[in-house]
Amino acid sequence: MSLDILAFTKNPMNYIKKIERIKETFNKISIPIHSHEIYTEILRILNQSFDFLADINVATEHKIKLIYQWQNIQNLETVTAYKSLEKIKNILRNYQQKSSIDYYLNLIRLGENQRVEFKERTTDLLTNRKSDKWVKACFAFMNTRNGYVFIGVSDDLKIVGIEQEMKDFYNNSLDLMKRSLIDKLAHESHKISNIYSTLEDIKIYGKTILVFKCNKADRPLYYKGELFMRTNGQTTRVPPELVASFREEFYC
Repeated sequence: MSLDILAFTKNPMNYIKKIERIKETFNKISIPIHSHEIYTEILRILNQSFDFLADINVATEHKIKLIYQWQNIQNLETVTAYKSLEKIKNILRNYQQKSSIDYYLNLIRLGENQRVEFKERTTDLLTNRKSDKWVKACFAFMNTRNGYVFIGVSDDLKIVGIEQEMKDFYNNSLDLMKRSLIDKLAHESHKISNIYSTLEDIKIYGKTILVFKCNKADRPLYYKGELFMRTNGQTTRVPPELVASFREEFYC
């Protein structure tokens, strides 16, 4: 299963021309049915590599390292090829993680607003009971507009992380905490939230935070029989007398 078209010339500085040449050639490949999966995987990684190489904020030496790894992928029957694929994926994972950190840090610095809500914890500090304020915030965004609910960030923009809460309630398991929160939101929305929200964990300044990315739903979502919306940077309950006009304004 030869992939000679991925070979680069000796000068790694011409990475833009090289990567474009690879892209043009790769798009013309007739993909054998029995190797569809690996070719699809390589195409996905290639597309991510284009973004990496086009990013002016990525140092040239890092781009050269990526290109050198691609040079080793000329025959998928070699161990070297698969080792290089794994190295490329690690480089891209680190790049995407850093991009996410920069993006979320910028959102945090802007403070709470129409699209951003901070929750320090998912449990109440005084009672140690589970809180539903973060759930209401997610429902409000899904009912009103795309937005983000940060867990592990205080109202004064301090990144406190979820480590203590993980230790106290989730046996120090990030996966257990994420699954618990996803299941809670799914249960309360009759699994509709699985369509309109995603949960991401990210480490900033050594602290782990969770970010619910909520997209506006195509129907009103009720939480415990009530309708919540996002207005003036706050999560508020839609008064019963305004439910009809709310539905008309957002879902017509």
